[in-house]
Amino acid sequence: MPTFYDSIEIAHDRMVAKFKAREVRWNTFAAFVVTAGEVIVAVTFMRFAYRVIFKSINWVRRRRRAKATASAAAPVIAAND
Repeated sequence: MPTFYDSIEIAHDRMVAKFKAREVRWNTFAAFVVTAGEVIVAVTFMRFAYRVIFKSINWVRRRRRAKATASAAAPVIAAND
């Protein structure tokens, strides 16, 4: 049965695999910097914040478009003077 420690160990193994793959493409320092940056971003939930912010922005944009489309399609009633 997987435990919390197992998930940490799996994440560590993935990190090491990514580092080794990057080390082949780039030099060791660049691979370390990118991998360390990815760890920092994952730990601080920056990806989560990024997704929430942009989903919120897109939700607002979709609402504005829907309102604009609905108001354009609504009939105009003229007042009798």
